[in-house]
Amino acid sequence: SDGAEAGLFNVFVPLLSLTRANGPTELRPGTHLHQGLARGHVAPREAPLLRAGEMLLFDYRVRHRGLANDSEEPRPVAYVTYAIGEAKDANFPDAVTLAYD
Repeated sequence: SDGAEAGLFNVFVPLLSLTRANGPTELRPGTHLHQGLARGHVAPREAPLLRAGEMLLFDYRVRHRGLANDSEEPRPVAYVTYAIGEAKDANFPDAVTLAYD
């Protein structure tokens, strides 16, 4: 996970279609409910094969990782973290943020 604070969401958009060879992002659904620790029943790991431009939105606290890129090509992605209220991204505390009324 990226942290334990509620109110943060990651948006992941691959700029090319993902395959098993170029390493999709693997998620561990349910881990956000246990402060990032796999306790009790946790759903099996998921690694969605998104097409270029498709969006994956997930809770910041969900355990996730990029799988190995075994292809010959780079794997560019757009990655944004959204915050609700006063929630802060602990990984990038000095990042520029936008506030909306």
